[in-house]
Amino acid sequence: MWHHPCGCTVIAQMATVLATLLPFPHRCMGQDLSEIPQVAGFTFVKTETIRYSEILGGRTTHSERAVKVYRLNRFGTMLGIAADELGKDHGRLYYDSEFVLLPLDWKSIETRVGSPVYEFRRDPDEEQHFATITPCLFARSEMTQRLYNQVAPSAARRSRFAAPLNPVDSVSYAEAAQFARDFGLHIPNEATWEFACRGGSRTPFWTGDLLRTTEANFNGVFPYSESPDPRGYSHHKTTEIASFPANPHGLFDTHGNVAEYCESSRHPETGDTVVCRGGGWDCPASSCRSASRWVVDKSATSWSLGFRVYFPLKGNE
Repeated sequence: MWHHPCGCTVIAQMATVLATLLPFPHRCMGQDLSEIPQVAGFTFVKTETIRYSEILGGRTTHSERAVKVYRLNRFGTMLGIAADELGKDHGRLYYDSEFVLLPLDWKSIETRVGSPVYEFRRDPDEEQHFATITPCLFARSEMTQRLYNQVAPSAARRSRFAAPLNPVDSVSYAEAAQFARDFGLHIPNEATWEFACRGGSRTPFWTGDLLRTTEANFNGVFPYSESPDPRGYSHHKTTEIASFPANPHGLFDTHGNVAEYCESSRHPETGDTVVCRGGGWDCPASSCRSASRWVVDKSATSWSLGFRVYFPLKGNE
């Protein structure tokens, strides 16, 4: 379902204006983060202030948001963090062991997912609908090779771009799901993944109406417009996690790097297929949109396909 962008720039600009005018019920600001929920198997690390920028109709806005960060104890131990240091802030060194509490205020919300009919380069299977998002801990990064390698070394060695902090690639859905189960985790469902990716945005990307190659690892030859991004380029491979800015939820690489497996209940696929979201390093910007979906065989593997995990709370499975 990857496709190169083409069409009218005016349409894309009109879509941006309409998106800023239409109500989008889940954009929440100023949450009370004074209470720190305790979660078995996880250690609270910090409340982090995320600063981010969005481009809306040619204007750049700057905002910030506070998120609660936890560490999965078993991941921390696998990475060599001492038990008495699991709750310490180690900076970007151990981002792959960290999770963010979503929604930010620990309450279930109803939110709109999918794309509006006027969104540039949308696909027919992205129709908008409301979904209930209940609390969860969502991995800050895609699964790294250094973590995956400790559980499934033979599979991890298949990764095309071998590097400890690069996301694992070339793993099947069954392998990803089994890894998640081994740790009591899950592959995210589509609605929760999209909510996490958007970070409260109502535009094609959490960055606004454009995605630049300074913000994500994708194929910069095909930007989200008719005019090439003057800064556009391609890495031609995966990059280390957290090489680009975090989104408003404190998550890294929700656009690009590797596409991520998701569970789907909205469009039940056949037993042999699964949905992927987020796009990869070799994808055009349009395929990295928050609402973009890609259906693949469960047995398929790809150099631009990996996964992320999450831990559902209060029945959000």
